[in-house]
Amino acid sequence: MKQDRTNNLKWEYPEFPPRPIKREVLFSLLNYKGALYFVNESDETLDVVSSDSFGLIEDSALEKNPKYYYENVKPNESVKVEEYDDYYDLDYLLGFDIYIKSKTLGNIKITPPPKKGGVISQELVYKDLTTKRYVQLKYNCVE
Repeated sequence: MKQDRTNNLKWEYPEFPPRPIKREVLFSLLNYKGALYFVNESDETLDVVSSDSFGLIEDSALEKNPKYYYENVKPNESVKVEEYDDYYDLDYLLGFDIYIKSKTLGNIKITPPPKKGGVISQELVYKDLTTKRYVQLKYNCVE
């Protein structure tokens, strides 16, 4: 499995109107160097972070495909969970699931909303364990 980690990513709210209510982010996705990174902004080292992708092409579905698997994702560490081709993926509805194994949260699955051309940078889960609109969070999920 491919792995790519970095430490220099952090969610920042855009500065244009309407200004959103700034909330403390626990987990987010950020586009960095043409790939999508899962950012662990919690105070906990996550035991496992993995992702599998899916998509829709016209009237058929693509198989789920496990791509990335990381162990011991430290606080403020970012790990690559998906990458898209800026040209060939534009016509497809693409998405992915993120599986997290954590001592405090247990086994959770986060599903950001699928998007034509690929999922975008966004907040996923806030520190009060609520999610952004359309982001699905399921507890006690097994990979």
